[in-house]
Amino acid sequence: MEAREKPSTEDELYEARGSVPLARPVAQGDVFRDIEIPGLEQRPAAVMIIQHPCSMRAGAELRKRLTVAAVRCRQMIRDADWQGYAWAMLLPQHAR
Repeated sequence: MEAREKPSTEDELYEARGSVPLARPVAQGDVFRDIEIPGLEQRPAAVMIIQHPCSMRAGAELRKRLTVAAVRCRQMIRDADWQGYAWAMLLPQHAR
C-alpha cells in the first residue's frame, strides 16, 4: 500500500490558529472553546463544527444552531499508525 501524504508540521495543516480575524467566516472544521450548548448539562472543553457548509447558512446569515462534535483528547497518533485512524480528525495539541 502506498504511503499517504501528510503535513510535516502543524503550520502546514492549519492556517488560522490562536487569534483569528473577526471577518473570517465560520466554516466546517472550526474549533471553539467555552461554548454554551443548549440542552447539555456538562459543557465540553471544545467543539468542532461538523455541519456541511451548504446547510450552515440561511442566505448570507449563519443559522442560529449548528451541528458540532465535542473535541476529546486521545493518544498521540504516530506516523506508522496514521492509516488506522480514518474516524479521527487530527488537531494540534493546543486545540483541546
